Amino acid sequence: MPVKRSSRHTPSSPYRNLLGSQADVKSAIDLVISQVASSDVTICIQALAQIEEVMKDQQKCDMLASHVDQLLVACSLQLRMAYSKHIADDDIPKNDVIRLYKAIFATLFSIFSNDTLSQATSKDILKDLITITVTILLDQSLVDLDDGPQVIRTVNKLTIKIVENSNHTQTMSAFIKLLHESVASETCSPNFLQIIMKCLWRMVRMLPDIINDLNLDRILLDLHVFMKAFPSSMWKLRSTDTPLRTVKTLLHTLTKLKGPKVRGGI
Repeated sequence: MPVKRSSRHTPSSPYRNLLGSQADVKSAIDLVISQVASSDVTICIQALAQIEEVMKDQQKCDMLASHVDQLLVACSLQLRMAYSKHIADDDIPKNDVIRLYKAIFATLFSIFSNDTLSQATSKDILKDLITITVTILLDQSLVDLDDGPQVIRTVNKLTIKIVENSNHTQTMSAFIKLLHESVASETCSPNFLQIIMKCLWRMVRMLPDIINDLNLDRILLDLHVFMKAFPSSMWKLRSTDTPLRTVKTLLHTLTKLKGPKVRGGI
């Protein structure tokens, strides 16, 4: 005799509150973002889908702006779990990991395509997000998975989107800090360092268009800290001085656009 399944009442999901009134949205955002960082892949994907729905409504999207750093932290944490834990877990189908990657990157694309949200991001949060996205970009194990190459292409496009659309002061500051940490690290991958420099060079080319948006004092301080930590004499002991030349080119371009007084801070 077939077993009759019991019809249990499913508790109302907090995700539904994200689509309700403003009061409901405010009370539900924190809870849903916490689900983005869940170790359960399905729960994370469901939460990301609800966040995506919120971002389709500009009024509710504006309410999300004060939580954008919190959301990016959850996404970064989930990406780290996917990269270091889920992908090696035989109990989690690899297709589910790819679905997870796609869901996270879709949300990140939506964030950095929205002016309100992309401008609300902070330096340290961006730095952590860029670190894990570039790490995934260099993950050769993805190549052998179904849709793995597509994930890599998506990460590459996302990195460009972050460079071009997020708060330019915070982004440039984050990349300079990453360059600093990469040069200081004895274990940093040359490919990782190369991507960070490529992103900085891209921002150098953007400078004529974004110069008036930059907090120059912040950028000059970052450059000063880098050059103080890694003076010209130190580079004679290294196989390449491309990071130093990258920083000098950035400083030269700032000087060209804003005048010699820029160098006073270095």
